Amino acid sequence: MEAYKPLTPEQRAERRKQNFLQELEFQYKNAIAEIPESFRWVDQNIQPSSLSRLPLEEQAKLYKEITQDKKWNEGWAFFSPAAYGKTTATWLLYKYAIRQNLIHSLKTGEMEFTIGWHKEHGYAPCYVWHIVLPEYIRQMQASWNDETVERPKLIFDKFAKAKEQGFRPRLFIEEIDKVSDNKWTTDLLFTLFNAVDKHKAQLVFDTNLSKQQFMSRFGEPIYARVKRHCNMREWGF
Repeated sequence: MEAYKPLTPEQRAERRKQNFLQELEFQYKNAIAEIPESFRWVDQNIQPSSLSRLPLEEQAKLYKEITQDKKWNEGWAFFSPAAYGKTTATWLLYKYAIRQNLIHSLKTGEMEFTIGWHKEHGYAPCYVWHIVLPEYIRQMQASWNDETVERPKLIFDKFAKAKEQGFRPRLFIEEIDKVSDNKWTTDLLFTLFNAVDKHKAQLVFDTNLSKQQFMSRFGEPIYARVKRHCNMREWGF
């Protein structure tokens, strides 16, 4: 029988690397399983599609910016009518965001919360939030008067905690144009976007409104924060 040979430092380093990548892929797979099934195929190899109303050359330019020019780490705001592929681009950016923050969590052992995360999600909570804004608001309002209603997990002070732990907080908002048009909602949205501004978080959202319609509805202070932190793309108006 051949005598046992201890691993060399290089072999130990390679084993640690492989174990890290294996755990990363396991957690990443669990994370993207929460994405709507019709968008799970989206990845860095995305190609222009004739199903989109956006011209093929414009699609190619956008995907190159996100994947090859590595602007996946930046904020994005998409303004267009339906069928221009803005939701597809948003989920592509979300996948990059999840992967990057999972890498930091695995390297440092830090995470958003520690109790029950593996049982609930199968991946470390890592300060990447995807919220459907009308549902988020309804849940928040219901939790005020009913203790059995869970408060939404995204709370504004988590932006600061994320930065303290070395994460970049990342906020993805869906159906922003479907919220009630009132001062309370606008104030809430301003608080969210102001937290993005203060903590240099990544902000990504899409809307069926034009840029002008968005500014008219939500006001110049909110629009200014979007303009400051996002690559803004407008099509179809």
